[in-house]
Amino acid sequence: MKFKNFFFSLLKDKSILVPLKLILIVIGFCVSALLAWKQIFKSDLPFCEIATCDIVLGSQWAYFLGVPFSFIGLLVYSFLFFTSFSCGKFLNQVRKIILTSSVSVSLFLTIISVTTIKATCLYCLISFFIFVLLFYLEWRTR
Repeated sequence: MKFKNFFFSLLKDKSILVPLKLILIVIGFCVSALLAWKQIFKSDLPFCEIATCDIVLGSQWAYFLGVPFSFIGLLVYSFLFFTSFSCGKFLNQVRKIILTSSVSVSLFLTIISVTTIKATCLYCLISFFIFVLLFYLEWRTR
């Protein structure tokens, strides 16, 4: 219970929110870069044998219009990083729309992964979790 109170008290301190978001965005970018690397070079990643990443990343659901979702993730995280330094009303709304879409797509793909593909990718789950945290922080702070 103490950790929960500590965590929520940190979120009330707005001075820590921007660095926290930037850290999450950089981690998300790195996760997407690893997944893109794996898809391009067919290389092994740590912990993929546990989470059966090959099955997930090799499925038809890993692509949108022929583009791997890991590449789309790179674009989304890049956009979030470069727009996080702006406080304009328009960009705030665009970030909210992009994060809402990212969480929705990631949730859909996670459900597909578990129910249809019957395999999970640890890195995909980490990216989903990061999108959820960023979504929460974005809607809470602006």
